[in-house]
Amino acid sequence: MRVDVAGLLAAGSGERFRQAGFELPKPLIPVAGTPLIGRTLALLEAGGIRVVYVVVREAFAEAVRRYVEGRPLRLTVHWVVRTTPGSLHSFFALAPFLREHPRFLLTTVDAVADPAEFQAFLAAGQADDVSWDGLLACTTFVQDERPLWIRVDAEHRILEVAPPPDRATCVTGGLYVFSSRVFQMMESAQAQGVHRLRDFLRLLAESGYRLQGYHFSRIIDVDDPTDRTEAERFLGRRSRRPDGVTGSRESP
Repeated sequence: MRVDVAGLLAAGSGERFRQAGFELPKPLIPVAGTPLIGRTLALLEAGGIRVVYVVVREAFAEAVRRYVEGRPLRLTVHWVVRTTPGSLHSFFALAPFLREHPRFLLTTVDAVADPAEFQAFLAAGQADDVSWDGLLACTTFVQDERPLWIRVDAEHRILEVAPPPDRATCVTGGLYVFSSRVFQMMESAQAQGVHRLRDFLRLLAESGYRLQGYHFSRIIDVDDPTDRTEAERFLGRRSRRPDGVTGSRESP
């Protein structure tokens, strides 16, 4: 089943970057010379995504849109300008556009992953013979201060979201392929006062929705300058070919 539409969550405040003296909106923070949103859109385009709905906070909208519209993109970008109180509110702001598609990709703007692993993940999300309602990127590499731990079985079926630490096996990485069925839980989540995407994932798991993990070697959630440095090191290592020759990097 083709997945050619994506939702991009880019409405975060970037508070930790601002505290460190960065004045740029978080989606425009450069990693290895390319702003986060430019790097994410390039990945989506390479994976065959044709349409992206981006939710961005009002204070950042003009600058972020100007940057994106200045890039030679083959995909179509639609903007949802909304200052939201949490990641789940941002996701639900995209519901009117995503729920019409049987499956869609959802990504945060600050998830930095290996491009080849991302393409393999997206290909897995397009398989016809699946039984899951959500395919979640996960990794055993932990650098986030507040990771979302999950427990998976030998086939990477997700058994628990946010389990006790002694039962956890890996952490989520900000990349998802969802069935539109997950939007059936919107009203219940809102009624329960759920504000964060992580809590919505736990609600899905506890309500019987089938979630599947997909292993990545590493995903960097770029929330502060230290994460940015780690992401650049990771991308630098990945840009080296097996013969040791350094490959080209994406230009700004």
